[in-house]
Amino acid sequence: MHNIKRNDPCYCGSGKKYKKCCEAKSNNDSMQAILEREVVGVQSEILRDAFTHSEFSTTVQKSMSEFNPPEKMRDSFYFFVGVWALFASKVLSGKTALEQFCDSNIVNLRPKVQEIVGAWVGKTPSVVRVENIDGRNVVVKDIFSKELKNVKIIDELTEVPNQGALLLGYIVPFTNEALIFFTSALSFEEEMAENVEQFLCQKFVSVSEGAGFDTMAFLQDHFLELVDLFMSDRDLDAFELEVAAAVEEHVEEEPDMKNVRSALTAVEKVGEQDQAAAVVNLLEEKVQSEDMPESVIEAGSTLWQTYYHKKQPQIKNEKIYAAALHYLLVDKVFPVYRRTQKATAELYQASIGSVSTRSREMACVLEEELKEMCVK
Repeated sequence: MHNIKRNDPCYCGSGKKYKKCCEAKSNNDSMQAILEREVVGVQSEILRDAFTHSEFSTTVQKSMSEFNPPEKMRDSFYFFVGVWALFASKVLSGKTALEQFCDSNIVNLRPKVQEIVGAWVGKTPSVVRVENIDGRNVVVKDIFSKELKNVKIIDELTEVPNQGALLLGYIVPFTNEALIFFTSALSFEEEMAENVEQFLCQKFVSVSEGAGFDTMAFLQDHFLELVDLFMSDRDLDAFELEVAAAVEEHVEEEPDMKNVRSALTAVEKVGEQDQAAAVVNLLEEKVQSEDMPESVIEAGSTLWQTYYHKKQPQIKNEKIYAAALHYLLVDKVFPVYRRTQKATAELYQASIGSVSTRSREMACVLEEELKEMCVK
């Protein structure tokens, strides 16, 4: 096989000549790998060049001073402020540092890379959900436009995000087949991802009504706030309070718009009720699979109805809620069936971190009800 000639039948069995089949594919793969390394390198070069301009460095320092990230995160925060300023701050004679690089240094790159880099000018941040993963190729969905995009993680030092993660970063052109992130993206996981998405959508509605804002301008303006949220020490409960506050900020609407929103809300309510029922159904399925008595299901249904009435949660993943409820039942009410949070999360194929967070929150909301059940 190693001595195969270019005109011999390809060893893969396709029936084609080797030069038209696997040799060509191998050459294409090699060229793609070279292009990826070049683009990763030029991204670093663009940032280094930007910081050689005092006006750019001053802008980054000034923006940095408006936030107070934890000491261990300061370097990472500084890096993302630099990325934001590269695209957003026209501090070099009315141009961004990226535009300046394209004017002055892009000629030093080979034509294909010039074409790619030139297409990055004017891009704004994106917030996307990971829908599908195939190696280092990721399909993401924009949370505002719902557009699906093919993104490739070309930097070998960057981890591939998890399914369902919420990614924040600058998505820029690469090839006809795929886009890329400029350098890297921030990844909100599991429960935090759901809350950040909800918060952003509500925040956009509250600031854009009557102001003519579009999502691109909105994310450009709020990019550093989101980076700060990612790197800060604020816990999930504190962020949920911000989500609730964002809901309260909605301005008074015109009657016609209220009617439209009421109709949409009615449709959403039906979906929410289905999801709420799915939590109980999933709990019942898992309880029965563990040969636990009907009384566990009845207690779980009662607690869930109370919790749902008090919190009116927006359920994106019923597995997390069902697992958290299951853990509360065996930990507080039916200790004879006690199991660890890890084992409970695995039973429901849910993230242990999300189950832990949600079960603590449920325990606070249902404190009185749990006490009464324990007494009985």
